[in-house]
Amino acid sequence: MKHSLKRYVLTGCLMAGMASLSAQVQVQQADVIVSNTNLRQTNAVVLQQVAFPLHPAGTFVVRFDGTCYADSGDRMVMAASHTRDWYANDGNVSIEVANPRTESRSFSHTRIYTLAAGTDTFFAVGQNYVRTSGSGIASVYGSLTVEFWPATGTAVGSSDFQWSGNLSGPQQRMDTLAVSNTPSGQVFIHVDGQAGSDPGDRIVCTANDAPSWLVGAGSVAFMSYTASQNTNPYTHSRVRNVSAGAHTYYAMGANVVDVSGSGNATFYGNLSAEFFPSGGSAMIDHTEMSMQGVNVRTGPVALDSITITAATAGYALILFDGYITSSPGDRITLAASDTRGWTPNAGNATVSALSSANRFNVFSHSRLYPVSAGTHTYYAVAENYIGTGGTGTINIDATLIVKYYPAAGVGIGEPVPDIALSIYPNPAGGYVMIHHDAGMPENIRLLDISGRTVLSQLSYAADTRIDITSLPAGVYMVRLGDQVRKLVKE
Repeated sequence: MKHSLKRYVLTGCLMAGMASLSAQVQVQQADVIVSNTNLRQTNAVVLQQVAFPLHPAGTFVVRFDGTCYADSGDRMVMAASHTRDWYANDGNVSIEVANPRTESRSFSHTRIYTLAAGTDTFFAVGQNYVRTSGSGIASVYGSLTVEFWPATGTAVGSSDFQWSGNLSGPQQRMDTLAVSNTPSGQVFIHVDGQAGSDPGDRIVCTANDAPSWLVGAGSVAFMSYTASQNTNPYTHSRVRNVSAGAHTYYAMGANVVDVSGSGNATFYGNLSAEFFPSGGSAMIDHTEMSMQGVNVRTGPVALDSITITAATAGYALILFDGYITSSPGDRITLAASDTRGWTPNAGNATVSALSSANRFNVFSHSRLYPVSAGTHTYYAVAENYIGTGGTGTINIDATLIVKYYPAAGVGIGEPVPDIALSIYPNPAGGYVMIHHDAGMPENIRLLDISGRTVLSQLSYAADTRIDITSLPAGVYMVRLGDQVRKLVKE
């Protein structure tokens, strides 16, 4: 039985050559790097946040994905949110592992918010909840990504859903979503959240543009640990060509191959669609992979790649998600990357098989990269790293997606003019003075235009001198609390 929590659809088009920033998609991403932190708190713990000051009316696609290490006996809730809290049955993901802090789960959680013009902040939050027989300590490595779609000139749709039923028979439509677009183009379809199922069942789910799918033609699969540890994060993405007009998209589910459980399952999730018009200033590309018996123990292996040609400088948002089968004893790292390797603590997905009977793991990893005009290549990378007690080989079904946004469509907007936060000189070469009226001490952060912190310094006075000589020339943002100012480094 499906329960639709809330649903909204925006229709329109994103045309090439739009002159106004407010008429273009914007994107930010911030790294989540939290090590050995106590999440057993009365309130949810804010792991990262992203602010969009002075934005026009529109829709925000907020996604928190990555990897969580935890103790067995604990259930860790991970959520993207518009507040410093999470909400039950809201598509949040619960992380449970079998062995104390030696195993991890990859996850993805998406929330969609339609907001009036103003200033808004979005959060990645975590909390040890319900199951608390472990230490409450967790490490989380991931990304908080926020895409802004203006209320006019774009097409994006979203549906939050709950579905409970039996998947042993025919494929089930767990949710549907209608979106209209003009002109023709491509659509990014995504579903994620968490599901509960019986041990012994292999549950398959997919985001699709049709109310049916073929096994092996793009989907993700997972199996529960035990009767008490029976929740699993899931995520699946597709890119499809679409003609102008109204289209319906689906979240589908089935119980296939391993069917020794009851077949009953309960899903909480979000189904979303983002439209990229043909000839638009923003663009999307993808490749789907289905590979068997790949040896990833010899070093990082580039499983697949996408090459794009950017007309102007901008940013590329890379998403690598799907599922893998690996050997018990192996720890597999999966990453979206702008090289044939990966970087530690960069939100990479890290997974391990539970047993020879339960070797499935769903994963998600996203990265935002600045790009210059010209040709750029991005990779789906895998490596058997640290834990190498298995065969070192994997089977993988996954999608690599690249979304390109021109520089005019990337950023966090201009600051509100009447807030007492100022920078001088600006532009600057070596040092800048930050003046503010906030209480002390305060943490001042410098971020590049993708939202990553490149410098952080505590301020103990209203005027603070910061050395920026080591930073490359370019545009940065100075953040103090929720207030942001632009800084140009010469």
